Amino acid sequence: MFEKVDLSLPSNDLPPEAIINLGPAAQHDGRAFPSPAIQARFASVSAYMRMPSPLQLGDQYLAALGDDAAFFVFCFMANPPLTEPQMLTAMDILHKAFASPMDIQSGAARKPEDALRLLNIFQAATADQAVKDRILAEAKFLNDVPKKIYAPWRGIPEHPILLSKPF
Repeated sequence: MFEKVDLSLPSNDLPPEAIINLGPAAQHDGRAFPSPAIQARFASVSAYMRMPSPLQLGDQYLAALGDDAAFFVFCFMANPPLTEPQMLTAMDILHKAFASPMDIQSGAARKPEDALRLLNIFQAATADQAVKDRILAEAKFLNDVPKKIYAPWRGIPEHPILLSKPF
C-alpha cells in the first residue's frame, strides 16, 4: 500500500523535537525499532501526525495498524500532553487504524488497549469541551471494535456454498 504524503502541508504545530529522528545510529542500534518495517510504520504515523484534523489521507494504510498506531503516537509524545489540534489528529489516526479490524493482521493489535490508554491521557490533559466530546465518541468506537472481529468459518473466509442438493 503506497500513499503519497505531502510534508509541505501545515505542520499541525507539532514541535520539531516531538518527532524522533531515526538516523543511522538508531537504525543500526536495534533498540529503537527492531525492524525496518516497524521503522517505516513509525515514520508513516509520524508523517500523518503532521497533518491537520480532519485527516484526509491514510484510510488504507492506517487500517492495517490497529493498536500499533497508538504505540507509535506514544513513541513521539516526548513531552505529553499534546495540543488540542494534535490530539484531534491522533484520534483521527486511531479511528482509521481500527476502521477495518479484520484488516489488522496481528491479533494483539486488534485489541485497542494502548489506544484507550492514549485517550485517557488526552482526557486528563485537555480542558477543551470539543476535544472531550471527541474522546468520548472515540472511546465508544474503540470499545465496539471487538464486536466487529469474527473468526472465519473453519479457516475459510466465506461460508461454503453447496453446489448440489443431497437426494
